[in-house]
Amino acid sequence: MARTMRVMSALPHDVAYSADLPQPYLSVGADIGAYTFLNLKEVMEEMKFVVETDVGLKRTVNEDRVDVFVRDDHRILAVVADGMGGHNAGDVASELAISEFKKYFTTYNPTVIKAKDWLTYTFQSINQSIARHSAMNAGCEGMGTTLIAGLFEKQKGIVAHVGDSRVYQITKEKVNQITRDHSYVNVLIDSGEISEEQAKTHPKKNVLMKAVGTEPTIQPDFYEVEFVPNSYFLFCSDGLSNKLTEDFMQSLLYSDKTLQEKASQLVKEANQSGGEDNISLVLLSNNEEEV
Repeated sequence: MARTMRVMSALPHDVAYSADLPQPYLSVGADIGAYTFLNLKEVMEEMKFVVETDVGLKRTVNEDRVDVFVRDDHRILAVVADGMGGHNAGDVASELAISEFKKYFTTYNPTVIKAKDWLTYTFQSINQSIARHSAMNAGCEGMGTTLIAGLFEKQKGIVAHVGDSRVYQITKEKVNQITRDHSYVNVLIDSGEISEEQAKTHPKKNVLMKAVGTEPTIQPDFYEVEFVPNSYFLFCSDGLSNKLTEDFMQSLLYSDKTLQEKASQLVKEANQSGGEDNISLVLLSNNEEEV
């Protein structure tokens, strides 16, 4: 079983923007220096995180990419991208998504542009980059990726979402799925053709209605979130969410394990439940616990 774990990495300041997108979305200027990233797991007084990704038991290539970036102004960006399974070069699409988000995060200036507008711009830029790469490189035709980005400042955040990777907010009292999958079965649920229970075993449950890089333009869904005391945010690909119940997630997270042990156990249980897909997660916590 191949497993990789990423926490932080340095980033050069030679950032280039796409000239195809509206210039008002750019946040750079002569008086604005690029931010650097802190190499920390414990990034704020009451917030910690771990990152895990695993190829699973049945795949030979990990098409997931996942990372967390923390700037020296203590803003946090958590990103999960799941390259489209069954398509060409899904790993290329997800890698492009993560690297572009990392690039733009260095020069995001919240005094110049609102978080939602910056996230919209970045999703649009990534969508264009993947589509352009797909058109120019043989073997990459039709590639795309799900994409979730959560931008946090102190205890508040905004989540941007396309696809069927998910964000959960988990407390001792309940598990709340923040995002709603852009999937074919959710269209059927909305039209009343099937129930949510039937959707879990529907033969087309993994068919996406929306992905980054496969459409001329993209508009993510947005969700405003806030940490409550003694809680977690779980960002994950469907290789995890398809295999674990919400009750299990909640029970594990409120066990006596360290944060790293909890994340590793989530991956292990998803593999033990079949492991047919790649499995990736970001687990953020504001509990008083060891990383």
